[in-house]
Amino acid sequence: MKTRTSKQSPDRALAEHRFSKSDQAMSNASVNVMETSPRDQRAGCQSRSTPMDAFCASNLWTAGLLGPAFFGHCRNPTRAAAAYLGRRLQSGLVASAVVDACPTPDVVEPLHAGRPGQAPYRHLAREAEKRWAVPSVPQRVYWATSRFARLYGTWTGQDEFRRPELASHDLLLSAVWLVYLRRNPEIALRHWKSERRLEFAHRRGRRLRSIPDALITTPRRTSAVEVLGQYPAEWIAHHCRRFRAEHWHVVIW
Repeated sequence: MKTRTSKQSPDRALAEHRFSKSDQAMSNASVNVMETSPRDQRAGCQSRSTPMDAFCASNLWTAGLLGPAFFGHCRNPTRAAAAYLGRRLQSGLVASAVVDACPTPDVVEPLHAGRPGQAPYRHLAREAEKRWAVPSVPQRVYWATSRFARLYGTWTGQDEFRRPELASHDLLLSAVWLVYLRRNPEIALRHWKSERRLEFAHRRGRRLRSIPDALITTPRRTSAVEVLGQYPAEWIAHHCRRFRAEHWHVVIW
């Protein structure tokens, strides 16, 4: 990142500090989402996180997702999140639209976590089909803009939501990130690389056989995070073979 001689805003200084640190050597945290950090460490990490961290980690959000995670101290967390997002909308950091999407299911643990070759592909496909067998409803969604990307250095911004048919999938991915934030914030805030960040690295020369929804990298292992849409078993097996070729573990939600 280029160094500027002009005076930086506090938000930009914080953003540059955070993302300059993110590519340094990682700590010895485990990638297992079911492992919980010590209570005091978890509270400290979550107290330092903000809704802007959420937009760095995943593309699409609703006030209903952000509210309990970041505004739980408020009388009405969803309304508080909507007010926060409204201010960011006015400042041009996020954009918004109403799209049809399935209600985001509660996620507690992954459908499969381990080596890609051990994934039960047909069972996973059936579980994904049952998950999405519900009617979609209009939902107001928010995503990071190009202005946000320039400020936070995340390469995840876009001024238009180009693929509304992926809204259900993208909202579930956001819910998955919140699981990591609750149970192992070290993973969520330091080790999680979003799909768009991986795409940027791919275009810059780091060739990947497959780009997952997110990648978690620690000294112990690298794990591909994949949220299933209505995919056939053959699709799941194909991507797991690619993850295996990269010597990654896989966490399928």
